[in-house]
Amino acid sequence: KNWKNKHMQTFAMKTKQLEDAIRERGLAHGSTRPLFLTLRLIIRLLIYRELQVKEGSKFTSPTNLEDHWFDLPGKRVKFYAQMATLIKETVGDVLCPDTKEVARLLGMIQCNALAVQGQDDLKPIGMGIYPDQALVNHDADPNAVIVFDGWTAMLRTTKDLSPGDEIKIDYISMPLTR
Repeated sequence: KNWKNKHMQTFAMKTKQLEDAIRERGLAHGSTRPLFLTLRLIIRLLIYRELQVKEGSKFTSPTNLEDHWFDLPGKRVKFYAQMATLIKETVGDVLCPDTKEVARLLGMIQCNALAVQGQDDLKPIGMGIYPDQALVNHDADPNAVIVFDGWTAMLRTTKDLSPGDEIKIDYISMPLTR
């Protein structure tokens, strides 16, 4: 929340370098927006973690969330490994000492991140990890949605629920599929 100017400059510089490297190497196919939103979130998480180590900030790592690493197809694991290596090359050893950890963070983001939607047009303006919302089960017949007020995520029911009813959200964040 209270990023100092130097951290915002580091974030902006590193994300631009990473996006340029992905384009140069031809690693992005089709729309790059979801990929770049994911990578920006990874860099932000790495910077937050480093700030916690250096400044004792109150950052809770999302690494306890599900990543389904062992369920991923080999092609996806290979892609995450490539992205993790590229992230390490871009941000350096201080922010990214372990490429395996970053590859698993990519898996965790795939399972748990939410597209933060703009108020007016519902287009994604970024991605975020919301641990409480990540605990909500997914279903093809959801009875709730996650809505945003700025960067604050709120769970809203779409149907009347009785005590004990399971709260379920959809599998896909619709704005990212446009």
